[in-house]
Amino acid sequence: MELVGAPMAFIRGPFVAEGFLQGGVGALLAITALWLGFLLLVAWWGQDIGAVIGGAKVQFLPVRLCAYLVAGGMAVGSAGGLVAARHAG
Repeated sequence: MELVGAPMAFIRGPFVAEGFLQGGVGALLAITALWLGFLLLVAWWGQDIGAVIGGAKVQFLPVRLCAYLVAGGMAVGSAGGLVAARHAG
């Protein structure tokens, strides 16, 4: 595409956007798998799990932390897309 006059941002942009989306979707899938595992563990052990960990109340990750994890996945995906795009140009 560089041969027909496309700017470098036009060539590298899709790589970064794809990494951004893949990082976000990957993080969402990972958090969903963790949540399902948490539900399975709580369903299997019930209230006894609190006694195993010293009487603390068991709860899943806070929403803010989940949002930070998704944002981090998007940032890492974008960085990976940028690294891949450097070889495309």
